[in-house]
Amino acid sequence: MGRLQRKRKRKWKKGVVEDGDSVCSKLVQWMGEKDCALPDNIRWAYFNDTGRGLFSTTYLQKDSLLIRLPKRLLITVHTVLQSCIGNWFCRADHSQAFSNQQVLAAFITWERHLGHESRWDAYIRSLPREYTTPLMLSGREKAALPTYLRDGVHVQERMVVEAYKQLVSTIGKRSLCEHCGKSLLADVFSFPSFQWAWNTVNTRAVYVKPTTSAVKLRDENTLALAPFLDLFNHSCLTNTTVEETAEAYCLFSSGEWQPNSQVFISYGPHSNCKLYLEYGFVVRSNPHDVVPVTAEEVDQVVNSICEVTSKTFCKARNELIQQNRLTENLCFSNEGPSFTLQAYIFLRAACGFDKNLFQQKIFAYEFTEVERDIINKIILGLLCDKIEDYQQQVSSMSQLSPCSESFGLARTLVKYHLELLECIHKKLFMVK
Repeated sequence: MGRLQRKRKRKWKKGVVEDGDSVCSKLVQWMGEKDCALPDNIRWAYFNDTGRGLFSTTYLQKDSLLIRLPKRLLITVHTVLQSCIGNWFCRADHSQAFSNQQVLAAFITWERHLGHESRWDAYIRSLPREYTTPLMLSGREKAALPTYLRDGVHVQERMVVEAYKQLVSTIGKRSLCEHCGKSLLADVFSFPSFQWAWNTVNTRAVYVKPTTSAVKLRDENTLALAPFLDLFNHSCLTNTTVEETAEAYCLFSSGEWQPNSQVFISYGPHSNCKLYLEYGFVVRSNPHDVVPVTAEEVDQVVNSICEVTSKTFCKARNELIQQNRLTENLCFSNEGPSFTLQAYIFLRAACGFDKNLFQQKIFAYEFTEVERDIINKIILGLLCDKIEDYQQQVSSMSQLSPCSESFGLARTLVKYHLELLECIHKKLFMVK
């Protein structure tokens, strides 16, 4: 879940490495004191490949209950409203709405500063001290990223900076903390502290049924932090079923798990770009992975291969492209070029123009042999260009040393994308 694996003393046992500290033990003890009975067969450990996670000491059959977490142990906006900072978000003079993630991040920042006096201290101490999301990249590392990753990082940065600025405005003239006497902004709600809390919510929150709130939110009230449950790691090859009642949040396994094997859940069918930007990790052979393509990249190849059409035809084509949103989801996946990529290539490269006929062709996916040859020729050119570009990117990123773990993950992601492009090229165009 975007957590940085910490090095500790470890003890080998049946393929898992048990944690040598008491953080998780204290978390389990705390949850027991809150009348939350965790399954006896689900335990925490360190694994060589994924770091901290959960495993089962017994065989788990399909649809087994993994965890039943009482609603009172979920950290939600309602939890924040019951705390001493809840009134900050309910003042009548707020002209702007808050985001769900922003409110939870502010609460985690506050509770972390309370230390042992926080009701949530055992949970907060179980959280990672650092994260590997791209928010942790240095300036030179961000500059070394390929454009498609750098743009995504900038979006993440703008979100957290704008959320922090609004929080600072909300705190206003409250210069000193009533709890410790320190500066609220410089010491308690410093930007690094808030960014850590933002990463915590972003990488670990679960979705719950939307509820109404006294806080004016600009998104649905659907996020919650779930102690212990957030120790489950992600796998692309499994799924989980959620059952939410008025009293509890329950998680069920959709597959079978052998004794002493790590139990995974799915965070969703996410590409590696999504996993890296949101959670701070990537997955080799991710079946949901895609390599993005821009319309400009396609246009460049089309213009180098095909004759330029008249302005009248270009305008009509562009209207059809925009009406059908064919500049979205331009990518290569494990299945090859996406439908929209092929449709966009056809509309940019085909001779003549008949709106009704062209629309029928792209939706029925029926092209003549000549049209298919043109599309394949452009796809080949596009693949060759992107393979060359990604090879240069990998080489350039490898020169940056020393680097953060987050940048190392970005470099690995680009390598995975290069491998995917080369695999597609081999599958589609190499002579057998």
